[in-house]
Amino acid sequence: MARSAITVQQSREGVAVVSIDRPPANALTTETVTQLREILDGFAPEGRAVVMKSDNPRFFCAGGDINDFATMDGDQLDERMTRFHEWLIRLETYPGPLVVAINGIAVGAGCEMLLYADRVVSGSATRIGFPEVRNGVLPAAKGIYDLQCAVGYLRARKIMLSGELLHVIQARDLGLVDEVVPEEELVDTAIQCAGEYAARPAVLHAAIKAQARPGRRATNDELLAESLERMHAYRNDPATQQARSRWRGDPTGSRKER
Repeated sequence: MARSAITVQQSREGVAVVSIDRPPANALTTETVTQLREILDGFAPEGRAVVMKSDNPRFFCAGGDINDFATMDGDQLDERMTRFHEWLIRLETYPGPLVVAINGIAVGAGCEMLLYADRVVSGSATRIGFPEVRNGVLPAAKGIYDLQCAVGYLRARKIMLSGELLHVIQARDLGLVDEVVPEEELVDTAIQCAGEYAARPAVLHAAIKAQARPGRRATNDELLAESLERMHAYRNDPATQQARSRWRGDPTGSRKER
């Protein structure tokens, strides 16, 4: 039986620790994001405190697995985008404490997770960003929209158009990261934070999260439709196909385009 890329353990504090471990770079597939969503669906009714982390010392998450574009047809890619979109909605609407502990590289969907966390704790060497433009794809429209709500549309445009990765201190200055700690303290700090949230009245925590969301000019259904339309527009474009081929050997997008 294949080893699961997602594991769940309970800390002494009663916090559910959800770990991603899908070598080599924790790139997410339709199956992994569906599993992650279902885990949070199961915890949502009780509002369980959750910490999300990586078991990979080099990558928190390299985003969606671009290899899918080489193996999936149009209908399968629609399903993939829909599952990713549903995963972002689940993160956004999760009523309980949600703390994300990031290390190494956190890009694409790995960076989008930060947008919906109650608190983001990072190791000191982390780099984050949206390198999709260098790799022949686009972030989900919901991720694009919510990034600009988080950091402002000018900063969001520059981050996504450049495809360059931000050092964790830059990300902290933008409000995407809350706390930077030594790598060996990362998970314990995140669990402690989640436990502190969990000690407060759950109904108040959930109410604040439900109300403190950015005002929307587009519905989630409209954002999904936009994601699907754009994905089909760039899927067969030769330039984006070439970029995706380069990505397979460089998931951070750090190599210079030729």
